[in-house]
Amino acid sequence: MKKNKWKTIIGIILIILVVVLLLLNRGCYQKLEHFLDDGIPVSVNEFPYQVALVSQITTNKAECGGVIINSEFILTAAHCFDGINASSLLVYSGDITLNSSGTYSTIKKVHKYKFFNRATGQTERYLNGFYENDLCLIQLDQPLTFSSNTEAIDYLSYIERQELLTKKKKGILLGWDKKNFFSSRDKLSKKEIKILDSTECSRGNLMEPYLKSKMLCLGNDSQVNACKGDSGSGVFYESMNGYKLLGIITIGTADSQCNSNFKKINYDVIMDVVKYQDWITETLDKHSIYDNFSF
Repeated sequence: MKKNKWKTIIGIILIILVVVLLLLNRGCYQKLEHFLDDGIPVSVNEFPYQVALVSQITTNKAECGGVIINSEFILTAAHCFDGINASSLLVYSGDITLNSSGTYSTIKKVHKYKFFNRATGQTERYLNGFYENDLCLIQLDQPLTFSSNTEAIDYLSYIERQELLTKKKKGILLGWDKKNFFSSRDKLSKKEIKILDSTECSRGNLMEPYLKSKMLCLGNDSQVNACKGDSGSGVFYESMNGYKLLGIITIGTADSQCNSNFKKINYDVIMDVVKYQDWITETLDKHSIYDNFSF
């Protein structure tokens, strides 16, 4: 009798667990069919400068994104390495599908933002856990071999940046992200998105604590865009001379479970790369072994 009673109890518990998991999966999948609302997969070789940071153990899941600056350096968000040993990650390049025919590169060193500002006489730096100056340069053990699917990016000039903001033109947001709470998306996707100066979006609810002078905003009040795994990915502008880098994703609007029905903050936030050119050039000049060409 006791055995039958326990079998019944265990059976009920298992049924309840299965129902809960099915409901969660159904809800997440319906809301998160794409990592971006209306995001679409990119074409082969369309963005050969975008990379993924993947774990040495789990190569089919992007921990962060990044952008190729030259054959030796990748630009990404500094917080991608908060509490993370760089040797535990690989840089995946040359493919729009994770864990496929791309190239895996080991990391030599991570250079988090640190720069002496001669104008103010102060040393600026990134501090773990904070979003200000959230940039770092990944130095690879061996340089990348460039081809049609692996290239370095050019950046927007200050004049092009100002024109983009004044005329309220749109940029392209990229990301490797979670498909839903239970599985990872393995395709690189893109979305055309509105770019705002930080002064325009600072009045948004919950935005003020995050925004600094070297940041830009993406999207609008009704959109959920970047999610977990998108940090460090590039935001690009399509100029007459091809795509150019505008910024690096630092804060996404989605919560940690990529719930498109809930906004953590009003706008996605990116680091304004134009304002960090001096640091990038200085770091490349100081640390380059194979390639000191600055983008």
